[in-house]
Amino acid sequence: MIKTKTLICIIVFLLLIASACQRKAILVSDPTGWKVVSRKIEYRYTDGRIRTYYVDEHRWELVSESSEQIRILRQTRDTYTVQVTWIDSQGSRRVDPEINIWHPNSPQQFLNRQKEAFIGEEITSSPIEDFIKSRAQRAQTSHRANYRGRSAILIDYGNSKQYYDATTGVLLAEYRMNRQILSLHKGHLELRKGNQRGVYEIVFTE
Repeated sequence: MIKTKTLICIIVFLLLIASACQRKAILVSDPTGWKVVSRKIEYRYTDGRIRTYYVDEHRWELVSESSEQIRILRQTRDTYTVQVTWIDSQGSRRVDPEINIWHPNSPQQFLNRQKEAFIGEEITSSPIEDFIKSRAQRAQTSHRANYRGRSAILIDYGNSKQYYDATTGVLLAEYRMNRQILSLHKGHLELRKGNQRGVYEIVFTE
């Protein structure tokens, strides 16, 4: 009888743990103080292209979409591959085999991409400012600005300008010769604070 009760208690305990692990992430209004688990950013280009970047602890991925092809770059600490899907004028698709393009510098490149996305780091003003300052070292000017209602940092290189989100360091838009070439469509950050899971989003409607 005692063994049965003990077994029941263990099962209930495990179910409670599983329930806690599967708890839905909450929508976070201010990501300050949260650690970044993953980041997914979608950019729209004025020529019609779409680029989606994803990075977490284990992998980095870039999906580039145009009317003619879908190109996927995938990278981990030990692998770096590319796969291309070709699209003809009738909409038919041909998928090429995945190609390994690993290079000796790939592991460091992967770590740099994680660092730029603040994976595993807590969002505070200091690292964001340091990141933006590193981008602005060769700029003519950089200052606080407003981009579509969001607090941003404008970095002006002369022939090009970039707007970075002041809270997360996410690139919001880029201009060349005073013409916009890309803009952020949606940013999705998965976050963690202790046992809590959170989601922070930046969305710009057309």
